[in-house]
Amino acid sequence: MILRGPLLFGLILMLAAPALGMLGLSLFAYDGISSATWSGFGNWREMLADPLFRQAFSNSLWLALLAVPLRLLLALILALLLA
Repeated sequence: MILRGPLLFGLILMLAAPALGMLGLSLFAYDGISSATWSGFGNWREMLADPLFRQAFSNSLWLALLAVPLRLLLALILALLLA
């Protein structure tokens, strides 16, 4: 259990904290210069209604579900042929 401490600390510090920060920031209208104003889930509604976002999300899913496993399989086959 003692060896898991640094791993959990790193996961929380490097993954969870920025993800929660971005989730919180997505609820505001903020341009980086003026002060942030509360918009609630308006940004999310606008994003989900955008057809360009849907296309980009679909492309990302195809890449993650098809291209990555196929490339890993090809790399494994090539490694086995070289061994």
